[in-house]
Amino acid sequence: MDVQSMQPALVGEIVELTPLQQEHSSGLLGAAADGELWNLKATVVPGPGTIDGYIASALAGRQAGSVMPYAIVTRSTGLICGSTRFWKIDRTNRKLEIGHTWLSSSAQRSGVNTEAKYLLLTHAFEVMGCVRVQFTTD
Repeated sequence: MDVQSMQPALVGEIVELTPLQQEHSSGLLGAAADGELWNLKATVVPGPGTIDGYIASALAGRQAGSVMPYAIVTRSTGLICGSTRFWKIDRTNRKLEIGHTWLSSSAQRSGVNTEAKYLLLTHAFEVMGCVRVQFTTD
């Protein structure tokens, strides 16, 4: 089964949530460099020394069926501006959490996060059939 059938891209007017892949490494690092987000103490944003583990962990979670990680791509530029994911996916009880979200400094307060969350919530309730969605924030 390919990634796209397990985890489709979610496309809005401003952003596309693209299933995270190893090849997104440099794009994620570029987004995180906009504000040196890896220095934040309140959340986990990958840096040059942690990007490989960050992606490996996300992909292992997808393989296990408990995580659906996304790269957030700005449609007007085609550039990655952050990341988000469904996690703690519990299909039996039809619930999940949305978290691990971070955005480059220039994408913050721009409408990107609002639309990304709208796309995630719509997919969770209308496609995945969830009855409970929680947000995890730091």
